[in-house]
Amino acid sequence: MSQFPLDTESDLVEAVNYLLSGPTGSGQNFQGVSAVGEDAITSGPAKLVQTYFTGTPYFGPAITGFRSSAEQPGTQDDYADPLLLPDIYYPVWNTLPGGLPITSITPVDPTGRDIEITVTLGSLTNESQGPWANGQQVVITGVTPSTYNKTYTVVDFNPSSTTVPFDTVTLRSTETVTWSAYTSGGTAAINDFTLAKDQRFFTGNQAIVAVSGPGERVFITSQSGELIVYTYTKFVAIASYDPLIKFQINRYKAVATTTLPDSVDGRYYQGYEWAFDTTLVNLKKPVSWDLLGTQVYANPFTDVIYNNIIDNPNVGLYLYAFQIAQDAERDASPDDGAVLIVGARTTGVRSFTAQVIKN
Repeated sequence: MSQFPLDTESDLVEAVNYLLSGPTGSGQNFQGVSAVGEDAITSGPAKLVQTYFTGTPYFGPAITGFRSSAEQPGTQDDYADPLLLPDIYYPVWNTLPGGLPITSITPVDPTGRDIEITVTLGSLTNESQGPWANGQQVVITGVTPSTYNKTYTVVDFNPSSTTVPFDTVTLRSTETVTWSAYTSGGTAAINDFTLAKDQRFFTGNQAIVAVSGPGERVFITSQSGELIVYTYTKFVAIASYDPLIKFQINRYKAVATTTLPDSVDGRYYQGYEWAFDTTLVNLKKPVSWDLLGTQVYANPFTDVIYNNIIDNPNVGLYLYAFQIAQDAERDASPDDGAVLIVGARTTGVRSFTAQVIKN
């Protein structure tokens, strides 16, 4: 075994052989996640517990930015109720065009950061009746008084409630406000991403690794045993169009450290600010749709597996992630050209690993 300092010729020979052979193991720069989704486990007389993606890299309560050990990577277990179909309860990645109409707002304290809102949930087939997840951004507009019109974070809801629909949620403002009494109006938009650019949603299948030299490469493996992706598509007079979503392996680079909490879009995560770097894999998949936009479709995909992807980035800290993506909208009005990913569910085994190896 080589050692330092080198006291003898034998030590020198052993040290040179050690260097020429490369590292004794590559596990010192290896990260990943693995989990198994719940598949229709009965809870109560009718409800079925199932595992849904939250659409973010978020791993825990929005207040702290940390996940509990009981949570699976990037997911939450929620309900599907076969006796109340089409009532399905899954975290929403995108609110459908128009948002959710607000029926009431109640401040938790007269002066504070938290408010409780009640919304009217939609009536489309397969539209979520339990859209909430901790860490979502909710943008409120059109309320009288206008004090309530701002961006909030979901901090509390009751996914285990037996009351349906799940229309009430607690939101947190970024600043303390002296609230006026709610008068009327308003809509709530979940994760109000602009439709003018491509959108990439996290599945929790991701890993962070450090590349320390030009001779190092990164090997990535991603597996999802089954995905069911919920999509909403509506077009006006474009009957022959085939809408697509994309399964991607993307690379993000850490550009700065930060004390900000994890953000819903992945820009701030695990103490770093991340910038999108490149797409390593981009697999396009068609999804079901109807011309009038009367329902949300459940699109099944099985065995989404990528083995031995090889990347050779520059020196830096990188986040690799399996993501589900949608293109920017074709038309100016969302109702005239909308292809929205509104949620996703998983069953079976899913995993993601990234490993740095010296050439």
